[in-house]
Amino acid sequence: MFLKLVALGLTAFILVPSGAHLFELPGKINLSREAYFTVQQIYAGWAWFAVAIGAAILANGALFVSEHRRDRIAARAALISSALIVVTLVIFFIWVSQPIRRPPTGRRYPTAGPNCDAIGNTGTLRMLSSFSLPCLPPAEH
Repeated sequence: MFLKLVALGLTAFILVPSGAHLFELPGKINLSREAYFTVQQIYAGWAWFAVAIGAAILANGALFVSEHRRDRIAARAALISSALIVVTLVIFFIWVSQPIRRPPTGRRYPTAGPNCDAIGNTGTLRMLSSFSLPCLPPAEH
C-alpha cells in the first residue's frame, strides 16, 4: 500500500510543470517571439523536476514488479503509467527542447516560439492519464 501511495504522490507531483504550461498557454500563445522567450525565463530552475520525474518512473516500475503476481490489473496500470511518463519525456526532448540551438556566440537562441508550448501541452494529457492509472481499485480474485 505504501508503494502505491508513493507512486501516486510522485505522479501527482510531476503534474505541476505540465499544469503550469497548460494554464499559461492562452496568455503566451499570441506573444511575439522575443516576449515569449522573456516570459519563458520564469521556468528557470524547473529542471529539478527531473528528479521527481525519475522517481515517479521508478516508483511506478517498482509497483509493477511488486504487484505483477498479486494483482495483474494494478501491475499493468503501474507499467502503463511509467510508460506514459517516458513517452511524455521523449516527446518533450524531440519536439519541444530541440528547437533551442547554440549559435557561435554561445548564447541560447530559440528557433521556435509559442508553438513549442502547444506541442508540449499534449504531454499534460499523458501525464494526467499516468496519474489516474495507479488509482485503479484492486482486482477481485
